[in-house]
Amino acid sequence: MTDIENPMLDAAKKRKRILVAVIVSLCVLYVLLAARPLSREIHFLPVWTIDADNSTRTERLSIQEMKDNAEKLVSEMNKPASVEVSETDSENADSENPENPESNAVSQDQKMSEVDVVSSAKFDGAIPFKLGQLVGYFTKNGRMLSRVTFPFKASVSPSFYSVYETHSEKIEVHSPDGKKIAEINQTGFPYFADDKIFLFLPGGASFARIGSTGEVLWTYEGYSPVTAFSSSKEGLLAGFADGHLISFAPDGSVVFEFEPGGSTYPVILGAGISNSGKLIAAVSGHDNQRFVLAENMGGRAKVIFHKTFSREVTGQMVVKFKNDESAVYYGCSDGLGVVNCKSLKSTVVPLVGTILSIQEDNDGTIFVLSKDGNSYSVSVVEAYDVHSGSFSFEAETAFMSVRDGSLFVGHDSKISRIDIKHK
Repeated sequence: MTDIENPMLDAAKKRKRILVAVIVSLCVLYVLLAARPLSREIHFLPVWTIDADNSTRTERLSIQEMKDNAEKLVSEMNKPASVEVSETDSENADSENPENPESNAVSQDQKMSEVDVVSSAKFDGAIPFKLGQLVGYFTKNGRMLSRVTFPFKASVSPSFYSVYETHSEKIEVHSPDGKKIAEINQTGFPYFADDKIFLFLPGGASFARIGSTGEVLWTYEGYSPVTAFSSSKEGLLAGFADGHLISFAPDGSVVFEFEPGGSTYPVILGAGISNSGKLIAAVSGHDNQRFVLAENMGGRAKVIFHKTFSREVTGQMVVKFKNDESAVYYGCSDGLGVVNCKSLKSTVVPLVGTILSIQEDNDGTIFVLSKDGNSYSVSVVEAYDVHSGSFSFEAETAFMSVRDGSLFVGHDSKISRIDIKHK
């Protein structure tokens, strides 16, 4: 018996084979073009905890204890152990006056007498901290090198620290080992950025660059209060309450002035400048608030990216470029905003609370400290915008510093080292 050919059946089978081939091809194409490699799982490995109040150290901090209560961090640890010194950015901050400053006031000599006697060489690579009414330095291995109490205000960085009063006419600047290296004979508020010293002058609209011995190198005198400030290797950017930005060269000369505009009420809420000084970014305005990324084009700013926010923020925001200038990060109402400076792709990493600090490790990993009420969170961001992990803890005050794959977290009077590993 001979099979009878059916032209309609053959055509249907042919269409089915073509459809299957197309579907398979589209699946392969999707995998090749749209798939994103999964990041390795991140692990937080507790190493030690030190108490800044009494310089004791305990081993193996528990992350869960940090989540439960910062004051319980050392309650179940081993006995304090002595620590050897090892080799190894803390944010500048002002401290508000206590309720009764007179009761806590001490002379500068008394403050300096509290610095532990440690040789200057041991301060190489020391990590600065500021917690409550204490500033000082410690090593990566957990040795407390110095502690200085202050009743009024203090600023600290890896290179300098200063303890001063609001109306001090003379402000002493000390190296980490406690030696006086400069005296600023002018009233103001010192700000340290790496190895640079700045002084914000009374009135809030002017500032000066200070030399290594306390001399004034140059001064900018403005009329509108400074609301944002960023210093990098090759540049300086200041933002003002009237909505304009000024980019300065290291010698104080003005590179360009720029007004982002676009908002009903212009004000600069956050600003950042790249290491080369070629890129600037800002969060600006109220009522049509937006983020703006601009490039220095021969002495004028050219906007290369901007984004209007659907939900606005009211306070100051952190803006920070990656060291290689490949991306810029900024705080926003939805978390951490990210813009790739090459492709100009924009994303948002959802984070809870206000972002207080954005820091980059040597391998390009981004660490973010945020606060929501009395709850602080540390988040890790990799590959520009991949949220790799986070943990939270309760504290009254906190700080974060990153160094060579290790995370240092201050929580009230405690400082903890947590190493970051990928598996």
